[in-house]
Amino acid sequence: MKRNIVLSLTILITGLLFASCGKKDIIVYIGTQNLASPQTVARAENWFSEEMDCDVEIVQYEDGLEISKAMQSGQVDFGMIGSVPAAKFLSQGMDSKLICIQSVLGDIESLVVRDDLNINEAEDLKGKTIATLFSSTAHYSLLKYLDLYGIKHEDVNIVHMLVPDIAPAFERGDIDGAFIWEPELSALLKNGGKKLISAKDMADAGYATLDLEWVRTEFAKENPELVKRYVKCIDMAVELYNNDPHKACEYMSKVLKITPEGSLERVQSTQWLTAREQSESVWFRNGGLADILYDSAKFLNEQGDLDTVPDKKLFEDAVDSSYVDSFK
Repeated sequence: MKRNIVLSLTILITGLLFASCGKKDIIVYIGTQNLASPQTVARAENWFSEEMDCDVEIVQYEDGLEISKAMQSGQVDFGMIGSVPAAKFLSQGMDSKLICIQSVLGDIESLVVRDDLNINEAEDLKGKTIATLFSSTAHYSLLKYLDLYGIKHEDVNIVHMLVPDIAPAFERGDIDGAFIWEPELSALLKNGGKKLISAKDMADAGYATLDLEWVRTEFAKENPELVKRYVKCIDMAVELYNNDPHKACEYMSKVLKITPEGSLERVQSTQWLTAREQSESVWFRNGGLADILYDSAKFLNEQGDLDTVPDKKLFEDAVDSSYVDSFK
C-alpha cells in the first residue's frame, strides 16, 4: 500500500512538472514574409518561442499565396496572408481560422509607374504594361482602381509577375509600372519610378486590403492556449510600437536588413491595431473581415481564379474573434 502511494505521488509530481514546463515536445511552424509587421518585431526578439514555451521554426516565403499553399498542406501552423490570397485558398478548402489583423495596408503597397512616361492618372495607363502578382492584394487594388475610374481592364496590358522579378523587369524597361509592396516598392522608386495610387487611397475609396494572421483549424483545436499566446506576441509588438516606435523599428531592422528609420517609414504607411482595438473594430464586430474576404472571392471569380464563389457563411465561420476578445 505504501509503495502504491509513493508511486502515485511520483506520477502526480512528474505530471505537474511537465505541465509547468509547457509543451516542449511541440515544434510550431510559422509562415512569414519579410514585411514591416508586428510579426516581424516578435520574430526579431524571439517572443514566439518564449511566450509559447516551445520550439519555433520560422519559414520564409515570398508572398501570401505561397504561405496559403503551405498552410493548406499542413507545412505551417501559423501564417501571415493577405486578404485576397486568403479568400482564394479558403474557397479552395484551406481549413484555417483568422485570429487577428497584422496590418491594414496603406502606402506600403502602391502602384508605381515610370516617371518619364507622363502617367498622372488612370486614363494614362491605357496601352501601358503594368505588372502585379495575380490573386494578391495588389492585384485586387489595381483592378479596383481601374474600375473606379471607368478604365476597361483590357485597355491596360496587365501581366502576372512573381515578386522577385518585378524590380529587374522595371529597371530593364520591360514594364511601365507595377502594383507591388515593400521592399520591391522602394526599388522601383529608386529606379525612376513614382507613386500613382496606394492601398491607402483604395481603402479610403472603400476597397481596403489587409495582412491577416491565420492558424490551422486542427492546430487551434489541439492547442488553444498556444494560439492565445501567439496573439499575445502580436499584441506586445503593437503595444511596443505605440509606446516606443524607435525601439520596435530597431528590432524589425535586424530582420529586414534596413535602417530603423527605413523600418519606421514602412510601418507609418500601414495601420497597426492592438488586440483590444481589433476586438472593438468594425473588422471583427460588424462582419467587416468576412465582407472583405467574400468581396475578394467574388473578385477572384471574375478574374477566372475561382470557379465558384462560396456562400458568405464560409468566410463568417473562418473569422474567430475569441482570441482578440480575450484581451478586452
